[in-house]
Amino acid sequence: MHVAIIGTYPPRRCGIATFTADVEMSLRELGIRITIVPVDGDLGEETNSARCGSDIRRGEHRGIDSSAPGSYEIAAAWLNRSGVDVVLVQHEFGIHGGEAGANLLRLTERLTVPYVVTLHTVLPHFSHSQAAVLQDLCGRAAAVTVFTASGRRLVLEQELASASSLRVVPHGAPVELYRAVRSPETRRKLGLPGCGPLLSTFGLLSSGKGLELTIRSLSAMTAEWPDLRFVIAGRTHPGVLRHEGEAYREALQALALELGVAEHVVFLDRFLSIAEIADVLASTDVFCTPYRNEDQIVSGALTFALAAGCPVVSTPYRYASDMLAGGAGIIVPLDDVNAFTTALRTVLRRGPSRDSALAAANNLSGSLSWPSVARTLSRVLDEASQMHTPQVQASLDAVAVDPFIAAAPARTHVRALCDDCAVLQHAALRVPRLEEGYCVDDAARLLPLAARWAREPDQREYWNVVIIRLLAFLRAAALGGRGSMRNFMSWGRTWLDEPHDGDHVGRAVWGLGELIREDSHVEEAVELFGLIAPRAATTPYSHNLAYTALGVVAADSRDPAMAENLGAIDAALSLWRPGHDPLWRWPEAQLTYDNARLPEAMMHVGARTNNERLIDDGLTMFHWFDELCTSHGHYRFPGHRGLRPGGDLRLSGDEQPLEAAAMADAAMAAHLITGDPTAILLVERAWSWFNGNNRLGRHLGCVETGAGRDALCELDVNRNCGAESTIAYHRCAARWEDALHRPQTLKLR
Repeated sequence: MHVAIIGTYPPRRCGIATFTADVEMSLRELGIRITIVPVDGDLGEETNSARCGSDIRRGEHRGIDSSAPGSYEIAAAWLNRSGVDVVLVQHEFGIHGGEAGANLLRLTERLTVPYVVTLHTVLPHFSHSQAAVLQDLCGRAAAVTVFTASGRRLVLEQELASASSLRVVPHGAPVELYRAVRSPETRRKLGLPGCGPLLSTFGLLSSGKGLELTIRSLSAMTAEWPDLRFVIAGRTHPGVLRHEGEAYREALQALALELGVAEHVVFLDRFLSIAEIADVLASTDVFCTPYRNEDQIVSGALTFALAAGCPVVSTPYRYASDMLAGGAGIIVPLDDVNAFTTALRTVLRRGPSRDSALAAANNLSGSLSWPSVARTLSRVLDEASQMHTPQVQASLDAVAVDPFIAAAPARTHVRALCDDCAVLQHAALRVPRLEEGYCVDDAARLLPLAARWAREPDQREYWNVVIIRLLAFLRAAALGGRGSMRNFMSWGRTWLDEPHDGDHVGRAVWGLGELIREDSHVEEAVELFGLIAPRAATTPYSHNLAYTALGVVAADSRDPAMAENLGAIDAALSLWRPGHDPLWRWPEAQLTYDNARLPEAMMHVGARTNNERLIDDGLTMFHWFDELCTSHGHYRFPGHRGLRPGGDLRLSGDEQPLEAAAMADAAMAAHLITGDPTAILLVERAWSWFNGNNRLGRHLGCVETGAGRDALCELDVNRNCGAESTIAYHRCAARWEDALHRPQTLKLR
């Protein structure tokens, strides 16, 4: 395997440059060929092949100038013809030019070689420009690596990458750390006293390090440990040095002098070699990271300390919270001198607490060595090298449909939800919850599916009985309502509400209309349809009107006399306009639920009444909604909290299965009305949402049982399998089955 690595690189002195060099060396030791493409650096003709490889030294490409967008394009062209199998990109906003490092996209958008990106910064809330860059960068990547489980969770929560592409690959530590020996001679080499307890920290200095907290703790500890020393190793950060000079180091020195502990604080004001860092850590009794940025997602210094087996006292930034969860140190609140002092005393004193922290640090140490990390990373790179990039994938010819995706789900769970009354609303996992009873919504949703299944000879008797029971339930709900209906019934056959208008009435009209279209139990359905449809057609509720419209159009396809309310519905739907704001082409101020039903109803009614404007408006709304929901080749639907103009789709809550079913139906409507074959691809995308093509890469439907999960939540699925989600799963499967029988050739998403 031949890997190109993009990142800052020595002689530049920064954490990512060191990281790039360490990755390079550890992968080389596995026999992997490496080419370095340095950012803001030139390897030059004299660079030996152990550090780069002959390709770069030909002068075809030396590196990337982060301030020049064209430099990234040149690098992409060179990489595409270089023969590398995969590119590993080190990402940090500060090392790539453009707004939020957007120059890097000039390279990744042009690569025909698959790439893996390592995220060195993961925040709980990125700015809009940062999130946009990361979504593009990660969306094209064959894989995305983060250092901790917390980092993975934050990326998933903000929907910056798909769950299937995310890998946790720890930050590695050099093998030199495992070879260093604690001795008086080691301490003397560093200019330290030959004995006495030692606290330490290292890295580029800046005020965010919070080192004054440790210095303040010293003043309360020197009476117990008069020979205690705190080593602060490292130069001032170059960026800080340019703007502030040595102000922070001087402030620390002044604080130590003020508190009377100046002789206990040792500054090693230089960029330490790995060997020197190993010597410091070998001599360290407690490593300190009192950092002030709680969102910090990685720390090479903490990784090195743990690899060296040092117990740690730290503030609660994210990386420390992850790494010390196993007991390798103590986490204390920010700016709490008393807590920090108590923790230092606990770890310094001989006893069970120190022994436990040492044991946990040593236990963690082995998994952090670069050889161990390199093996994990090489597997990720190898898998990525075998994947097609989006550019290559899009050029492939027609492909066979995945047999799993094409499979028709079993109906076991639907049958489990049906009893001698109707269909039970909810389930605990796959066990029906009798105590939750029944509702009109679910009975109406199931009617057309039951009619479809009743066409199968070996299924006819069972599903015809189910249809009769559902009709009886809907009829009872409509009795005495004068066009309105009850909705909820207990398992004990007691109605829990009075007749009222609402979406359940529109769903009943819709279900009955589709039952009539299926030419099933027409006489019984027509009687009930005529009872409730006229009132539902005058409803002021948008979803109720959409459901009613779909039912009327369906019934009208069987008998035009059924559509006496179609004129009023056409007039009402014609008031829905997409709006002039290109960012909000929707007739309402909020996206709520079952959203694609609105444009679907407009398209169907417009086609039936020859209202071209209504069709166009419906298509405009549908395509806008499709674009809003499409992310990295899958759908991300507005969640249960809803979405308003300017809102963040990622924060809208749990995604509901009925959204996918509605999208499939609307896409099929767009195809049937316009003849556009690409709409079939959207049916496939909606169906594949149930089968793992979603932001978490999780399945929401089970082919073997036919059960549908209740929601795609922030980090997992709701494993309960109620009627609404299960019926949505089967309805979407039915639409996909219809799509497979259309005459056009299916292409890749």
